[in-house]
Amino acid sequence: MKKSKFITILAIMIIVIALFTWLEFRGLKSDVLSNTIGTLAGGILSILFVFWQLNLDKQRQAKQDIVNLLNLIDEFPSLVSEEYLKNYLRDIVDDRNRFDAVYDMLDPYFKELHKAVDQAETSLILLGDSNHDIKGFLQDSNIVQIELREFIQEASECKKAIIADKPYRIDAANRLEYRKKRVITSMKNLIKTLENIASQEKSLQEIDFKGITQEVHLFIKGYDQVYQKLMELVGNGTVKQRQVNKKDCYRQKDFTKQVHELIPTIKKYHAKLPETVARYYKSGEQNEDKYKNVIQQVLLYKALDKKAEFIQFKRKDQIGYLFKDKPGEE
Repeated sequence: MKKSKFITILAIMIIVIALFTWLEFRGLKSDVLSNTIGTLAGGILSILFVFWQLNLDKQRQAKQDIVNLLNLIDEFPSLVSEEYLKNYLRDIVDDRNRFDAVYDMLDPYFKELHKAVDQAETSLILLGDSNHDIKGFLQDSNIVQIELREFIQEASECKKAIIADKPYRIDAANRLEYRKKRVITSMKNLIKTLENIASQEKSLQEIDFKGITQEVHLFIKGYDQVYQKLMELVGNGTVKQRQVNKKDCYRQKDFTKQVHELIPTIKKYHAKLPETVARYYKSGEQNEDKYKNVIQQVLLYKALDKKAEFIQFKRKDQIGYLFKDKPGEE
């Protein structure tokens, strides 16, 4: 029952009770009249309780459906982590960390996201106030699904590039990273729209939007800030170029040696490891190896984002990683 219709019925019943009560007060006493007043009063209380219960159920369902959608959105950055794309950039390709397993998860993820969007939409409509920006939600959720569908198409085309020559692999990695950023940007817009809707509905204001979607909001932002700090270390001469295999590059380990310089920035901007790497550390654990791994992931992300060149080399049994900054693209 819509709120306006309920208020109309309630007002009519109150007027009827008031009329009967007035008649009884004026001397028109009878058992029939008393029973009628009692029945109407009980009916109003029953309807009030049912309306309250239905409205409460709608609020709970809407809150749960939005939280489910937000959790699903927050999985995406880790679902297609930069770590999975590393092989595309390598000079020496190995069989570890192939993209095949990730690609096989994309279509089921898309279907689950589509279902979650439909459920959230239905719950918001049933919640029912006209001030809800349902149209904005529909527009933004459609854009998310379009961007995700295009990403999946790109991933399908790039899947076999892992066994191609390095230039083709690098091109595939850059394309995938570009599409991934577009998906995440559209997801951020959808989250913002949901926050606006929640600000108009008291029952939804309890949702911790920032806490639930921290992977989406902090992953790239934190990496950008850490990379800026790394470039400051290059600028002041703390990290110097070296010539390796006739290439002037920065060694990854020269950056990670400066981990103590980076820890405050990593903490301040919440630069996180993707779940594919973070699972090797205990929850809340803070040690040098973990922070060094964040630095490695930042350099890898920048290589995928075409801000740096990723070079892998092998010396005896040791694998090393080099990075060449591309200041013109920053």
